[in-house]
Amino acid sequence: QEELRAASLYSRSLLEASLDPLVTISAEGKITDVNEATVQVTGSSRMELIGTDFSNYFTEPDKAREGYQKVFAQGFVTDYPLTIQNHNGKLIDVLYNATVYKNEEGEVQGIFAAARDVTEKKQTERRQGATNALLELYARKTSRKEYLVSAVDVIRDWSGCSRVGIRIKDSEDNIPYESSVGFEKNFIEMENPLHLGNDSCLCIRAILQNPKESDKVLLTPDGSFYSNDSLAFLRNLSPMKAKDYRGQCMKHGFQSIGIIPIRYRDDVVGAIHIADSQKDMVPLANVQFIESTIAPLIGEAINRFNAEAELEKYHLHLEEIVKQRTEELARSNKDLEQFAYVASHDLQEPLRAVAGFVGLLQRQITDSLNDKTKEYMDFTINGVHRMQALINGLLEYSRIDTRGKPPVEIDSSEPLEDAVLALHTSIAKITSDKLPTVNIDPIQLTQLFQNLISNAIKFKSEKPPEIHISATRQDNAWQFAVKDNGIGIERQYADRIFMIFQRLHTRKQYPGTGIGLSLCKKIVERHGGKIWFESEPGKGSTFYFTIPDLEGQN
Repeated sequence: QEELRAASLYSRSLLEASLDPLVTISAEGKITDVNEATVQVTGSSRMELIGTDFSNYFTEPDKAREGYQKVFAQGFVTDYPLTIQNHNGKLIDVLYNATVYKNEEGEVQGIFAAARDVTEKKQTERRQGATNALLELYARKTSRKEYLVSAVDVIRDWSGCSRVGIRIKDSEDNIPYESSVGFEKNFIEMENPLHLGNDSCLCIRAILQNPKESDKVLLTPDGSFYSNDSLAFLRNLSPMKAKDYRGQCMKHGFQSIGIIPIRYRDDVVGAIHIADSQKDMVPLANVQFIESTIAPLIGEAINRFNAEAELEKYHLHLEEIVKQRTEELARSNKDLEQFAYVASHDLQEPLRAVAGFVGLLQRQITDSLNDKTKEYMDFTINGVHRMQALINGLLEYSRIDTRGKPPVEIDSSEPLEDAVLALHTSIAKITSDKLPTVNIDPIQLTQLFQNLISNAIKFKSEKPPEIHISATRQDNAWQFAVKDNGIGIERQYADRIFMIFQRLHTRKQYPGTGIGLSLCKKIVERHGGKIWFESEPGKGSTFYFTIPDLEGQN
């Protein structure tokens, strides 16, 4: 008897030493013994538990019954999931490991079962699941409305609350529900007109972060409101303080209420509203998870969708501007064509008449004119010729865009040969490296080479002109170089030299209209390139220009 008593005390000590609920079950499914941990999780005393049906203490009695029957059938089970329901309504998720125990004859006497509390683990998994679901929505949904409609379903499924809504502040400080689930239609109709400046309720104070003194018992450290028995809270308020609560939630029987601000960085942009007709549906841990994880995710998503909507608006506006500018450019080109016609016909005609009549007059009365008069007449004729040259140059400049041919692939050495032949020069030594195939208007490339080479010849030094043309690959473009041994150019003229009608020398020093390099610049820019020069007075100049390599860009 002493040994039996000692063994019994030893067994009891082992049972009570465990922090996990331990229980023994008879062949009939009745509880035969428990430890103190089982008393704590069920809320029933040891004497109340012994002799009762094991399955009575779970949210799914049939599943619990199947579990211990499985142990009798196969001798054990591991990690069998069940949820214990405390008599106060609290739920505890557990995993059971159970095995049969036998007497000395090897006969099965019952089951020994140990439960491991996995409530926190399951909560963590569920929180992670809710987080992943919102992140997936963030990546998958294409509009703010579509995202928020799906987000309230995620929050409802995770929290267990029957009603979830998301309010978003608009530009006029209204806070309508942009999405909601579970709320009655008349509740939404009553709540949607709320205005941050004109009304008073918990939702408004949560968004403004401006709690009343009576709110502080409902307030979390991060500025959310929650109550698990809102009707009792309202009953305990004085009539004066009760005026601070609009009462719609209470009128609709919401006993559990949570209002969590939605922030984007430091700004509150709205609120998540969760509610349920049952008590204790918004525990502090749930509210804090929404505060720390769900609300910031929604705030980021709202900001992203707002930015995308704003960008789309600017895109549409930009498209409209581009359309207008294209139409204006078409009109401008049409006007330019008309100007070109006038310049080539109407303006030239009176100039030809002036030059002709002055020439006739000069021939008829040349013997009777003194030297000064003859000089004046020469000035007149030369002026007309310069004016005709200027008009022709301007006409040529205007036609770079309007009369240019579509770019084609061509060996750039061919336009160079055409340019050299057109110059009919024998005083200059012109050489080139092997030149690449480029995508360009061939006629305009010839014109480009011709202008650059003729400039090099015109502005020669005392030495015979030597001009060399080469090309190198630079990123996605071909960079051409036209190098000479002429008089050179000072760097201070780097911008001016490519401007139309700009000259660095007098006509007596070097004839011309001052339009050649501006034509070169316009041709290069028409093909998406750029032009510049490097030079030093007395040491020649090198003009560079680029032609994009379309094949290299692809």
